[in-house]
Amino acid sequence: YFLISPSNSFRVSANGTLSSTTEFDFEAGHSSYHLIVEVRDSQGLQASTALQVNIVNINDEIPRFTSPTRVYTIPEELGPGTIVANVTAEDPDDKGTGTIQVACRLDRDAGKLRQNPAISLEVLVKDRPFGGQENRKQITFIVEDINDNPAMCTKFTFSIMVPERAAKGTLLLDLNKFCFDEDSEAPNNQFNFTTPSGVGSRGRFLQDPAGSGKIVVS
Repeated sequence: YFLISPSNSFRVSANGTLSSTTEFDFEAGHSSYHLIVEVRDSQGLQASTALQVNIVNINDEIPRFTSPTRVYTIPEELGPGTIVANVTAEDPDDKGTGTIQVACRLDRDAGKLRQNPAISLEVLVKDRPFGGQENRKQITFIVEDINDNPAMCTKFTFSIMVPERAAKGTLLLDLNKFCFDEDSEAPNNQFNFTTPSGVGSRGRFLQDPAGSGKIVVS
């Protein structure tokens, strides 16, 4: 027995057994081989036949992530269902894309997110619903603060006794002790006060410095 046009991937023995000489890789593009086998007898008579060897694909490849991003920055207050990331992966047999969506309201200014705005997830890609090959990837979302909270005060009326001989610049009231902004980061949690005014004040009081909330005798 002989192979016509000798192959680097197959050999045939003297008794007609066809065997491989290499490891096949379906994903490398070699899915089929065409061979011609010739047989000769002692009298020099010969015959030949064509063979087609088909390589059967097996699930031997681990899927891999193709999206390089591991850290995403997203604003707070996104509505449930908002897509915040597209994670792509590929298997030599099949390619796929998965989306990550917001499951609930993300408030940067409340709870654990106020102390640590990072949310870490592990994404699993599998090439079969049950069993099969799989791979994992850790990704992190950084929730950004937005200016979604107005400045608030816990007290609105003050009664202050001012000595008639109070010197110019005497501090009477610091409104910063009673007012705040719940936004977690600057500049979103910064605020200024307007110029004090009122019946009978006659310019006797002002903020020093302007907009600071510190009321002094003028």
